[in-house]
Amino acid sequence: MPAPLPPQIEQFIHDNPQGVLTSFRRNGMPQLSIVTVYPRDGGVGISITETRMKFKNLLRDPRCSVLVSHVDWWSGFLVFEGRRSLSTPATAILKHFVWPAVTSSAPPPGAAARTGRSTTSSRRRTSA
Repeated sequence: MPAPLPPQIEQFIHDNPQGVLTSFRRNGMPQLSIVTVYPRDGGVGISITETRMKFKNLLRDPRCSVLVSHVDWWSGFLVFEGRRSLSTPATAILKHFVWPAVTSSAPPPGAAARTGRSTTSSRRRTSA
């Protein structure tokens, strides 16, 4: 069982559910996709349909990353890097991908970022 995300990181994801997924095309070039994100199993999850190119990319090459940004793009962000893992709910037609948290940069709860940039930065590794 993966370690849970710290509460402030989980809250940041709840408050800022938009992200950018990076997967890799067959020719090795990155493909960036705008996605909706949510906290899941100590990482971040997204839901996509099997017909999307990002799904096919992730089946072929499990390496990926997701940038979760504050709504204003400058007050903080999280980066999740790793390999996707799949879970398929019995009645769902969507696939979920989960990454271990590696890098985070987000203001502490209640902090105002005066410069428009993140006020803290930290690195942590978790097992996949």
